[in-house]
Amino acid sequence: MDISKWGFQNRNLVYFLVAVLLAGGALACYQMSKLEDPEIKVKLAMVATTYPGASAHQVELEVTDVLEKAIRSMGDLDHVSSRSMDDVSEIMVELSSTVPLAELQQKWDILRRKVMGAQAQLPDGAQPS
Repeated sequence: MDISKWGFQNRNLVYFLVAVLLAGGALACYQMSKLEDPEIKVKLAMVATTYPGASAHQVELEVTDVLEKAIRSMGDLDHVSSRSMDDVSEIMVELSSTVPLAELQQKWDILRRKVMGAQAQLPDGAQPS
């Protein structure tokens, strides 16, 4: 059977189907969420600490290692990487993808507390992280 012949023989049914599809499309268009900038939860943080006048080796031993040990005790971490340069320590912290979005702020608060707790062990010349 040819679909065009069937369409001409059942015009009322075709008109009804077109009207239902148009009404459904218009209704879906108005009910669709239209956020311009959806909220994005970031699970990556950087802890930067300056230690003026120190070599990269000193920064590694006296700042980066201390902070990294404190951060790794946090748990729920996917990846921790660090970079020590003259005068600066950078530690990248990535939370596990299994951390629920509802607990994300709590995990970042725990990270802040761990870093603040390790500040007492840093040398006198090191700036706050």
